Amino acid sequence: MFLHHRPLRYPSNEGRNIARSAPTKMWGRFRAYNLTTRGRLEQRWSGTGGDAGWRYRQFLRLAVPLGAHAPALVVSEESFINLNATDWGVRSGLDQQRGMIGLAIPLNEAASIEAGYQVQYVNAHPRDRLNHILPITLALSF
Repeated sequence: MFLHHRPLRYPSNEGRNIARSAPTKMWGRFRAYNLTTRGRLEQRWSGTGGDAGWRYRQFLRLAVPLGAHAPALVVSEESFINLNATDWGVRSGLDQQRGMIGLAIPLNEAASIEAGYQVQYVNAHPRDRLNHILPITLALSF
């Protein structure tokens, strides 16, 4: 379990900084596949209000090897759920969802490159957004 005990500062879409504290629990391999799941509870604050916002994030990722020393098919999903409403504009309920499909290409025993397609649904007010993203990630194991 990881705990960010020092608030981390992130810019928000509204130009405000939001501080977060996030305990995280992660799991690893499941048989021949690499199944990763992570649950994260975030406590967030903003300088424009006095309330603390609580958000739960659930992440699932499945990597299926396509052969020995071959790329792996990667599928992931992450849901963000606001557990309360705040006086600085957060609404309770579904905040956003991210889904991704792609390939993890091994470079050596400790590194791989992951690339694919990600769709992100953002439950925003007054209008929801759908973002199409091409993520490229260098993953290191050490």
